Amino acid sequence: MAATRTAVFRPTISRKIVLLVVVALFVSAPVGLICWVSQARASEALGTAGRNLLVVQSFMHAGMMHVAVRGDVQAVLDSTNSAAALFSAFDKHASAFRADLTAVLSLKGSPEVSKELEPVRDAMDRYLAAAEDSFQAARSGNAPRCAESWNAF
Repeated sequence: MAATRTAVFRPTISRKIVLLVVVALFVSAPVGLICWVSQARASEALGTAGRNLLVVQSFMHAGMMHVAVRGDVQAVLDSTNSAAALFSAFDKHASAFRADLTAVLSLKGSPEVSKELEPVRDAMDRYLAAAEDSFQAARSGNAPRCAESWNAF
């Protein structure tokens, strides 16, 4: 009878090392891909959050300029003289307010934030126009027009 030989897999040390490397590649490739995709999504989310924070910061600064403009109008209405410092402060605050509003609307935050800020622009332009009208009335010394424009303001 002829002896039959069966092929037996006898792992040598070099075969074990090759098998270990192949298994490590098959395991680490999906894990690396998952990490890479997660990092890209996190980076995108942080970028969006940073832009939204800039929008909020500019909007808060515009809010401070709103208070300054209102204070300037109140100060000129309450004062008995036409102080040049009041007029220059108003001009400075009004221009800063407009610049802040323009900056807020030019920043590209999330679409939801941009959509909510669009209607604010027209209202703020009307508000600044009323403030300037009140200021011009106070500057000219026209008391009835001052009272009328302050009520509209």
